[in-house]
Amino acid sequence: SFQIRDEDFNNIFSDLPSNEQLIVSYPCAWRKEILMHGRMFLSVNYICFYTCFLKWKESLSIAYKDIASVTREKSAKVLPNAIKLRKRNHEQYFFASFIPRERIYIAVFRLWQNALLEQPLNYEQLRAIVFADQFNIDESSEDSEGSIEGEHHNQYPVNVSLSRCFAARSLQHLPFHILETGVKRLLSDERH
Repeated sequence: SFQIRDEDFNNIFSDLPSNEQLIVSYPCAWRKEILMHGRMFLSVNYICFYTCFLKWKESLSIAYKDIASVTREKSAKVLPNAIKLRKRNHEQYFFASFIPRERIYIAVFRLWQNALLEQPLNYEQLRAIVFADQFNIDESSEDSEGSIEGEHHNQYPVNVSLSRCFAARSLQHLPFHILETGVKRLLSDERH
């Protein structure tokens, strides 16, 4: 099992604020000019990637607040193991080789959503939510179009007021499919 301490995380990503706290990391590959295998690091405010091969190093840091969309993708056009981030400036970043992808997608999505809140959750709350999700996601629940159907799908209205829920800081109590649908609506409203 790979573990990294906050001090090591802050040394690798020295351009981030020194008080930035790491929540979780995953092995993956970033497709830049070539597919670079390394690790994705999810902190409170940033999604980061780092690879080191012999003396060649590459790193990337993206603030969640700069992200416009997070989508499930397929690598090699058939493998459902990738995630694409699109920044507000339209730059795109493609990460692949996630196993299992759904757990990682949900962690990225929840942390991105948190960055959009007026009163974001703190490190302890985020860590608890991300780790609870890691054990509660059924990978077989992802359908062919990539939407999530939770076991309580019909018990919650999809048009729940996200701004009311966010203001009440009850993000952690909503099923993921409600959050995902609401954020998509908020983003489409921003574009119009």
